[in-house]
Amino acid sequence: TMILQKITKILLASTLLFSSCSKKDNQAPEISFVEPAMSMYAIGATVPLQLHIEDDEELHGVDIHITNEVNSEMIMMSWDHIHEGHLMVDTSFVAHLDTSVKLMTNYLIHVEAEDASGNKADVSMSVHIMGM
Repeated sequence: TMILQKITKILLASTLLFSSCSKKDNQAPEISFVEPAMSMYAIGATVPLQLHIEDDEELHGVDIHITNEVNSEMIMMSWDHIHEGHLMVDTSFVAHLDTSVKLMTNYLIHVEAEDASGNKADVSMSVHIMGM
């Protein structure tokens, strides 16, 4: 029984050691807009899009959908299998609008990020586009 007690103690100690090592990541990524800094742009303008996306562990994927609310045209961007804790998106899009239909529109910028543990975050912002 002395050997059995030693084995039980060793098993208990190793179980505690392993369970303390595997921590559950339940924190969603953080998404912050740097650009667009203005809320209004002219038709035909290049609208800057700059984002910081961070996670305490590891990012897996980021999707960006930019929708013209007049005609529902959508620009989509995706990053998969990032495997880093930080992603900086630095790009732009051109504010198109058929002025024979409308003189102004909003572009809705919707960003979704997911980390390696499946935690998700999403943020949206809107920019107003008009004929100057």
